[in-house]
Amino acid sequence: MSEPQSMPPPVRIDWINKRWRPIGGAICVVALAYALIVHPLIEAALAVASVGFGFAVPTVPNVDKVLLLEMTALFVVYRSVEKVKGVATS
Repeated sequence: MSEPQSMPPPVRIDWINKRWRPIGGAICVVALAYALIVHPLIEAALAVASVGFGFAVPTVPNVDKVLLLEMTALFVVYRSVEKVKGVATS
């Protein structure tokens, strides 16, 4: 009589725990790109258009650049500390 084959336990992929830092970093990078590149270009285009067409310049939503830089730096420093401590990456 042969022994019944045991099934290996299902592999649980904890996707959020492995990918929260890259996702957060990507959000910070996109927000910084908007704040530092896209927003000034939109404002300049609206200013030029308002002179040419004679309408009031609308306000364009902006984000706090200092807060974004601090958050981005936090992601970099946190990962650097993990590398120094030897924490394995997934």
